Amino acid sequence: MVRGATRSCAVAALSTSSKVTVNDVLRRFVPEFRRTKSTSPWAKGVLDWLCACRTAALGGRMLSCACGWSRPVYNSCGNRHCPTCRAGARAEWLAARRLSILPVPHFQVVFTLPGALRTVARANPRIVYPLLFRAAAQTLQQLAAERLGAQLGLLGVLHTWANDLVLHPHVHFLVTAGGLDVDRQRWVETGDTYLFPTRVMAALFRGKVLEALRKYAEAGSLWPPRSKDCGRTDGALRAAYRHRWVVHVEPPNGRRAETAAAYLARYVAGTALSNRRIVGMSKTHVTFQTRRGPMRLSGVEFVRRFASHILPPRQHRVRYYGLYAPGNLHTRWVLARRLLDVPFPAEPPPRPKRSCPECGGVLTESSIPGLPRCRPARPPQARGPP
Repeated sequence: MVRGATRSCAVAALSTSSKVTVNDVLRRFVPEFRRTKSTSPWAKGVLDWLCACRTAALGGRMLSCACGWSRPVYNSCGNRHCPTCRAGARAEWLAARRLSILPVPHFQVVFTLPGALRTVARANPRIVYPLLFRAAAQTLQQLAAERLGAQLGLLGVLHTWANDLVLHPHVHFLVTAGGLDVDRQRWVETGDTYLFPTRVMAALFRGKVLEALRKYAEAGSLWPPRSKDCGRTDGALRAAYRHRWVVHVEPPNGRRAETAAAYLARYVAGTALSNRRIVGMSKTHVTFQTRRGPMRLSGVEFVRRFASHILPPRQHRVRYYGLYAPGNLHTRWVLARRLLDVPFPAEPPPRPKRSCPECGGVLTESSIPGLPRCRPARPPQARGPP
């Protein structure tokens, strides 16, 4: 009882502190993390960008109004892993999806990589993450061709983390409840409650992933190389075959397709942790909110978990297949809308310009003495607090 009360008091004390962002946490603990841990080469540069985001290190400008209001605005990093400056990108992606998603019910299907292969995924993200997309999309399209004789519209989003920031790779797919038949003459519906048997999907998905991983291992493309640690890789593949592979299907339940897209938008332009989940930070630890309550980690461990979800360069977080594939948006996608007899969506209105928060007037920009207006090509290396 006393221990629980003490923990609650500690969390309450952290909650009443000034609002801390993920960028603040990284600025404090990344230098210590680099002295004690190692990470992927691409993650080092991303951490530097996030530490410098919206600070004088990236330059800035002064916004002012004729009424006397003024405010310095520092440049954002614009990195896709930054939780502070990706809200605009999330809104833009969602607006674009409202234009491209067909107005039909959509299933949400989640394909999860079993725990036995997480070490393989951590060491080989360039291979495993695209493979998850490819195997899941092939599974859905194969069953659609065999059971429906149609092509579906698929939108896949990669999600690599669990709520406590541990590695948990899985892909979310929005799947149209129907598709364009092979003759392109009619729209074939699946119904709103049933897509395909989950056991069949799990078996197909497992076979495609393991077969591809075995080929990569035999070619020496997986790390560690087969000649150095053959037993570890082969053992992981054998364990994964015996493991239960999970494929979860969520029916539309009367929801519009835009509602499901809004759910996935959190992962599209987001990152492993949002700023609102940070409860507080001390000199050595970070506390953040999870589904089971507040979790307290050392600053170094927090950075390690966060960095494990930084994707390699040119690794896509979102992929489109079938009717939603870029090559079909001007052909089969258009034909599907005509067969469904639905109007084409109108273009969204332009975003409003920034105005003065005091009087609503027009803002003007000017340079801040000693600071560049444009952000540098490379961010300065992250340094600890003074």
